[in-house]
Amino acid sequence: MTERQIGNYRVLKQIGAGGMAKVYLAVHKDVPNLQVVLKILSDPRHAARFMQEADKLALLERNPNICHIRHFFDHEGELVIAMEHIDGKSLEEMLAEKGTFAVDETLGIVDGLLAALAFAHDKGIYHRDIKPGNVMFDRDGQLKIIDFGIAKGKTDPQMTIVGTAAGTPEYMAPEQFTGGEGIDYAKCDIYAVGTMMYLMLSVRPACAGENEFVLRDAKLSENPDPPSRFSKNIPGSIDRIIMKAMDKDPAKRFASAAEMRSELARLAGTHAPPAKAAAMDTFAASPAARPAKRSSRGRIIGAVAGVIVVAAAAIVGIRMLSGGDGGVGRVPAPGGTETRVPSVADTQRSIENADSSPVDSAREERAEPADGARGSAAEREKPASGPGPVAAEPRVSKPPATAPGFLKVLSRPRNAAIYINGERQYETTPFTFERPPGRYEVRIVALVGGTELSYSTSVTLESGGTQIVSHAFEE
Repeated sequence: MTERQIGNYRVLKQIGAGGMAKVYLAVHKDVPNLQVVLKILSDPRHAARFMQEADKLALLERNPNICHIRHFFDHEGELVIAMEHIDGKSLEEMLAEKGTFAVDETLGIVDGLLAALAFAHDKGIYHRDIKPGNVMFDRDGQLKIIDFGIAKGKTDPQMTIVGTAAGTPEYMAPEQFTGGEGIDYAKCDIYAVGTMMYLMLSVRPACAGENEFVLRDAKLSENPDPPSRFSKNIPGSIDRIIMKAMDKDPAKRFASAAEMRSELARLAGTHAPPAKAAAMDTFAASPAARPAKRSSRGRIIGAVAGVIVVAAAAIVGIRMLSGGDGGVGRVPAPGGTETRVPSVADTQRSIENADSSPVDSAREERAEPADGARGSAAEREKPASGPGPVAAEPRVSKPPATAPGFLKVLSRPRNAAIYINGERQYETTPFTFERPPGRYEVRIVALVGGTELSYSTSVTLESGGTQIVSHAFEE
């Protein structure tokens, strides 16, 4: 489309494109401060699905955690959806900058996400493509779910051909790969939330593979390793919730998004901090490298600190809206203005030097002697005096020294070509590759405004590690 005026909106720039539509940032011609995102159908064969997307957004208009529709119209024979413009960052971008999230941050974000999904599911609408790129935060830290392009309603006709997949392979439930009738898509959304929690806490995708077919086979055949295998700061209770949400058998997952949200809240003793509060530090801080590794004691203290922050927040008056709209509440101060919940970094600094023993929720708390009092290895193996032997403490197994690493490639705009060591890959951005340890040359090639632009870099992938290559092309 060459016309820069679309209905009552003046196009500022193109910000994305997919198989079904092109996406533009635009402003109302008479109201300069009214910015919108215009989604314009590019393939007439998807007209029915496109109209269903607009209808679903209208039905979900009351929820504050779902992107709102502004207008739907026909422009010179092309269907257009005008949606609110979310000036902020996606969870995908935040992952690229932060590398990992603390437990309390993750719980806050997931609480808002599950609240919005519970609201949509109650309306009979299932997103089917929940992933970090479709979870946005505006400048106030308000969580918003975007892109209901492949969402499905209970009464919608079947539009996915049996035997084909609809969604993003990394976050799709096993049953989504085959499609067809009889799938409980509410549980597919729950599976996707579990995979996002897994990634946010362990910095590793739950499943990785060279292509969609490898991912499909892995998901259909077995459940992934628990995320606590790769990150000791994940409490056992959270570990079990993630694995339940991601069970390859839909019948063994949570019955609903509301049930999963309730279980997370019960474990914390109260609702998790609102996603708004959890995201505010990300916008205040400049992009930084991943945090340095801490001792296992420090990591466990950090996890416990998350629960302390949640309890303290409840005492000073954090109010979660768990009623009809399912939205995440704000944080009122006694004087009526908003206040900021202490960040994870603030709390961590205040207790970093505390003398606490690691606690695993799967076993009883056990005192551990100081390093100078442990004695020789032979002495430590001796059984304690008493009626019976002391069982050896179970330990989390570590990945082998030759474990593969994960190379995550991101770009803006999305769907850019990826070259690794000069070889064009089948996948496009965003995608995570599983590769042996070593040095890799990565090139991202994107088509922006009719011009092909590229970005190249070198990364060294360590055994069991994750490297993120991300680039935003000027438009």
